Amino acid sequence: MGVNHWAVIQLLMIGQSSKLAGLAAVAGPLLIGAGGLAAAVALSLQPKDPQVAAGIFPPWWSRLRTFDAAAEAGQVVSLGGAPFVATVRARADAAAALRSSGAWLVVDPGLAAACGA
Repeated sequence: MGVNHWAVIQLLMIGQSSKLAGLAAVAGPLLIGAGGLAAAVALSLQPKDPQVAAGIFPPWWSRLRTFDAAAEAGQVVSLGGAPFVATVRARADAAAALRSSGAWLVVDPGLAAACGA
């Protein structure tokens, strides 16, 4: 009596598909939760005053390059303890101005205080 290979393969595939279904049942809610958490963190980092914001530029930028880029965005209020952090006051949307001048991340200046800004 020979082994029915197709039957064995079908049994293995059924076992794998139930594992994948279980993984999908867990992964969906985890991804939704992680997305919600990321959105909450992003909102908490947003500048409270739209005219004043701190920009975090690429970490390999010198203090002079950071200053020049921040000055393009508005009046430089302060530079951070780290050479790639600067706070500016702009006429309108400081966050958008900082992003267009090269900032990777724009946060409320109160949060940038940890960097000495």
